[in-house]
Amino acid sequence: MHGFLLTVFASYLCWSKREPGTFAAMLGPVRYMFLLMGLFSFYCGLIYNDFGSLGTQIFGKSCWSVAEDAVEVSGTPGFYYATRADKDCVYPVGIDHTWYRSTQEIAIMNSLKMKTSVIFGVVQMLLGTFMKGFNAIYFKRYGELIFDVISQILLLVCLFGFMDYMIIVKWTTDWEAH
Repeated sequence: MHGFLLTVFASYLCWSKREPGTFAAMLGPVRYMFLLMGLFSFYCGLIYNDFGSLGTQIFGKSCWSVAEDAVEVSGTPGFYYATRADKDCVYPVGIDHTWYRSTQEIAIMNSLKMKTSVIFGVVQMLLGTFMKGFNAIYFKRYGELIFDVISQILLLVCLFGFMDYMIIVKWTTDWEAH
């Protein structure tokens, strides 16, 4: 909600007259930064809500179904096994909201969050190592570049980069076709 409010405020700043001495003139130099911050905050809130909290039913149609006449799992009311409703369906954005009503939610979501965290972590470490390499080049420390940075990049890519590659291959492979 605060991302939406910041976007509305920044839109006001972008489209208002910036006469000297006004509030809009004082915040004029940072109006585009506020707009981008508001849009990004709104986007991240939407993604976090869908990925880390409660699934939103934005697109309505689900690719999975929970049978209404199915037996409740272990006596827990409202939780059932999810089954594939449409074989060719792909949910447009985020996580299908039906998973949050299924007993497989914990297994699916924890696995997805863990693998995504591993990918983000490796990318962040690789970016940090590249920044260390750029600093070594800037300060003309070529020994550090060759013996420290390049060895770190090779080790990181060979071990953890391959693991990330395998995670992405697992996600993108159509296992039903094989």
